[in-house]
Amino acid sequence: MNRRSFGLVLGACAGFLALPRAFAEGAALSDAAIRDILRRRVDVDRRATGMVVGIVADGRRRVVAYGTQAAGDSRPVAADTLFEIGSLTKVFTALLLADAVQRKQLRFDDPVDRYLPAGFQTPQYNGRAITLADLATHTSGLPLFPPLTGHPLEALARYTAADLRAWLAGLALSRDPGSRWEYSNVGYGLLGLALANQAGASYEGLLDRRILDPLGLRDTTLHPAGTARDRLAVGHSPTLAPVPPVDLGLFAPAGALRSTAQDLLRFAEAVLPGSGSPLEVPAQQLLGIRRPAPPIGGDQALGWEMAGGTDPYVVKDGVTAGQAASIVLDLPRRIGVVVLSNALPVKMKAPPDGGVGAADLARHLVRPALPLG
Repeated sequence: MNRRSFGLVLGACAGFLALPRAFAEGAALSDAAIRDILRRRVDVDRRATGMVVGIVADGRRRVVAYGTQAAGDSRPVAADTLFEIGSLTKVFTALLLADAVQRKQLRFDDPVDRYLPAGFQTPQYNGRAITLADLATHTSGLPLFPPLTGHPLEALARYTAADLRAWLAGLALSRDPGSRWEYSNVGYGLLGLALANQAGASYEGLLDRRILDPLGLRDTTLHPAGTARDRLAVGHSPTLAPVPPVDLGLFAPAGALRSTAQDLLRFAEAVLPGSGSPLEVPAQQLLGIRRPAPPIGGDQALGWEMAGGTDPYVVKDGVTAGQAASIVLDLPRRIGVVVLSNALPVKMKAPPDGGVGAADLARHLVRPALPLG
């Protein structure tokens, strides 16, 4: 399967009171206009049972929600509904890397083997080792996932560190690391493993301590517990059949986080330039390393993707087996857009040609010239 099918399914949608004038001429959509887009997608096109849009600009936020947490469920989606955010998790993992660099604990160009647990060794090509930056920019030469036996979702949940270590020991690269873009969830799994091992912590514990707690992201988590479970959106297939939650196991750093529109708006605001947040400096470092990524029509930064040609914007999408998420940032205008949907998109092509469900809407709200699917 290619990246826009299985890859985005396993690896991988926008709040403030009024859009600023700088947003774009004629582009300011009212709550009612956004709500109508969501109503049509939920009630008419039946692309989800619930969707949430959030926008932040100049410290002002708003959230527009429509629909319910699940088919046949009367509970409405809202700013605090927990969605699977898929590959948006990669931005958090990349931010952990940049934060560690900021703390002078490691460097972007360090070989990943230096920080992996004992016994792990990644392959080289022509003497070139895989670096931390290679992993974070999908240029390591590693594939999407290691070979899996049986149903992919079930196989991922039971895949162990020993399995990964053995597979890497026998793997041969076909090109120099850093030379070509190829989306790799296994790469982000390794990156999370290396960062956690270097810090002497679990990935989840490190994420809480370095990112989630400092930014006050109380609803962003790998494992929702207690009353938070009552706010979980249920995933759905494109035909709106319920889909069970995804367990990525060892590859959680590539796509296992759950979050809310409320939290993601806080996150978007914190990583925008001039935010003054505790993580503003490492967040800006994520864009300091960029590598060509022709398949996505732009450049790959650390975690984020750069699109839009001469008027670029920053984007990351996430799709799981039954949900979709997208964040788009307009850095010069200091705007962040978040869109969350509780169904697998009908189309899995790269936006703006596809990605119906979250990605196309998030981009349209930042770049009104981009079409809605």
